[in-house]
Amino acid sequence: MKATTMTSLHLETAHEPRSSAELIARYRAARQRLESAGKASKRRPPIRDLVGTEPATVPRTIPSQISAPIPAACATPEDLVATIDLSRGKFGRILKMVSERTGVSIADILGEGRRAPIVAARQEAMWAVKTITNWSLPRIGGRFNRDHTTVLHAIRQVEARADQDADLRAFMDAVKNAFC
Repeated sequence: MKATTMTSLHLETAHEPRSSAELIARYRAARQRLESAGKASKRRPPIRDLVGTEPATVPRTIPSQISAPIPAACATPEDLVATIDLSRGKFGRILKMVSERTGVSIADILGEGRRAPIVAARQEAMWAVKTITNWSLPRIGGRFNRDHTTVLHAIRQVEARADQDADLRAFMDAVKNAFC
């Protein structure tokens, strides 16, 4: 920048700030000019405003319309699948079914936990949602607060794990037979 020259008590307009306070004042003035210019320009509204929809929120509790729980110890995959009423609230019912099968709480399935049993249950839930519904991977990922590539990985992992796990394979077959 230009060097400052004193021509009485006024400095030239393009000079280096003499103190940190002057630098901060310049920064705030420039930021205010930029913000006011941004507000004055015509912004396009977000697509949600145009369409009139909001993204689906992840339920924090299980919907009350879910039928009475079946004890996981005596439940067969067919019994668990039969408890789903898909007329409303598909997502909550699928989570309940997977939670009863795996013994992992719905809060843990939707949470951030990375322990193996929680991750396996979350992956099974993602697979079941994809199999039962016609939801896209980004929509499923949004409900689990995950990326769509994570959902794709989960689906592939469940299908690979079914080769070694007979209980998982029976559960998957029951879901496919009931809903596909």
